[in-house]
Amino acid sequence: MPPKISVIIPTYNSAKTLQRTLYSVFKQTLTPHEIIVVDDGSWDGTIEILKSYGSKIKFICQGNSGASAARNKGASLATGDVIAFLDSDDIWHNRKLEMQAEVFDKDKSVGICTTAYGVCTAYDDIDAEEFTDSEMPKMKYREIKFAQVFTSPYLLPSSTAVRKNIFDHLGGFDETLETAEDIDLFLRLCFVTRYVFVENTLCYYIRQEGSLSTSAKKSPFESHLDVIEKFCFLEKSFTKANRNRIGVVKSSIYTNWGSAELSQGRFSNAASKLSRAIKIRPSLRAVYLLIKSIYFSLKRK
Repeated sequence: MPPKISVIIPTYNSAKTLQRTLYSVFKQTLTPHEIIVVDDGSWDGTIEILKSYGSKIKFICQGNSGASAARNKGASLATGDVIAFLDSDDIWHNRKLEMQAEVFDKDKSVGICTTAYGVCTAYDDIDAEEFTDSEMPKMKYREIKFAQVFTSPYLLPSSTAVRKNIFDHLGGFDETLETAEDIDLFLRLCFVTRYVFVENTLCYYIRQEGSLSTSAKKSPFESHLDVIEKFCFLEKSFTKANRNRIGVVKSSIYTNWGSAELSQGRFSNAASKLSRAIKIRPSLRAVYLLIKSIYFSLKRK
């Protein structure tokens, strides 16, 4: 028997996108146990849209506290066995919950399941109804070990489903983090339970200008490093056994940070980050980018 799935949708001023997001939920071949929408202080007409759905959804309102607080609030109210998160501007294929439920039903030791996803840079870049109702190949999936997650923990909340008891046990999203709260949670989840990745593209993420990730005070690279430090502090046995792996990951983050600074013409900042990457663990890419940043810095003078 498939698990009961509670869909959690945090929303903030999503009047433009919310209806098509909910459309993709209502079209699921596996009917959700419940749909919980947590409004995080909207003022653009989102509440009126939510009211129009009547008993089809459950929704609550809270003062503006951020996506993590909204997701945690929704999860605290969920009565299903599995929680599936969906941001209010993203969309699902109609077989998304069906495929993830099959994974959980086949193996009770699997605690988290994500799917492949597409990325759009604007609301109108994808036909939501066409994607939601399109034909989907037979499901393909594979287990991913924690070592790989630690190296590349970029999982999308809207593609993620997790057993509620595990989510509750870990305390949900860390609401003190402005960004990288998804990386933090996924590291903690995948460290304590088995993780399965569905290779079918069952979700589309809409990357919007002005979103939290683009307006946060901290660089996403700095936030990622903070999360790595937090995890390593809490899981000392992992840290002791994986110092080389941790060094590789930190060096990679600094290298990518330096590359981003270089692309923005901030050559001094780039050199600083790349030097740090090389100090932690040298790589040909970091050395090349450092030489490039120094060259352009001298050329500018």
